[in-house]
Amino acid sequence: MKCKARLLLACGFAAFSLGFVFTLHATGQKPTLTEVLAKMDQASRSLRSLEADIERTKVTVVVNDRVVETGKVYVARSGSSPRRVKIEFTKPAQQSVLIDKGLLRVFNHGQKRVDERKVSREDQDTAECVLLGLCQSADNLKKFEAAVIGEEPVDGLNAAVLDLKPKTPDIGRNFSAIRLWLHPEHWIAVQLRVTEANGDYQTVKLTNLRWNRGVSNSVFNLKLPKDVRVNKL
Repeated sequence: MKCKARLLLACGFAAFSLGFVFTLHATGQKPTLTEVLAKMDQASRSLRSLEADIERTKVTVVVNDRVVETGKVYVARSGSSPRRVKIEFTKPAQQSVLIDKGLLRVFNHGQKRVDERKVSREDQDTAECVLLGLCQSADNLKKFEAAVIGEEPVDGLNAAVLDLKPKTPDIGRNFSAIRLWLHPEHWIAVQLRVTEANGDYQTVKLTNLRWNRGVSNSVFNLKLPKDVRVNKL
């Protein structure tokens, strides 16, 4: 389980929807938990593809160490199949994270090493939630105690803030809390913070988001050198 945790860390709507969003912001009314969860579930069902820039900041509290990684993220789904997810970090070091066809693979380019493990649909849902804040499905959200904190500005957006605390021991022993800042129209996280059980945390920010414009299948090819070392976990 600890191995899984390390690998995970290395790693417009209809007029009614738009009217609902406008009304909330026009009146300053805080959305209810039921409203937010319903919007998130609707967004999960509607999301066919996503492309964005990503910035991930990892903080080790005890030594006050901070590492900032930047790159791109791609998400695609066809029908009822699990999503295909790829994160390409380019700075400070090249690293590719791919979730596809029942496998989670993390390729560290400089080391020419791939960490690989099989993942169930449930494992993939958890990985997407922790890595990108894609926690929207109703089934996934059942694993957490959820609370709407209010609204906060994120890059000019008035984002709804949702706190998630794990209900199940398998998640709770690794992560004590997840906070999501949700886009006010698309109800996908534009920012998230994952706090580990030891107090360390990582913040992920997505910018330049492009929804449902399609992502080429070739993006999800993981091009590995011939001399790559594969570490099956």
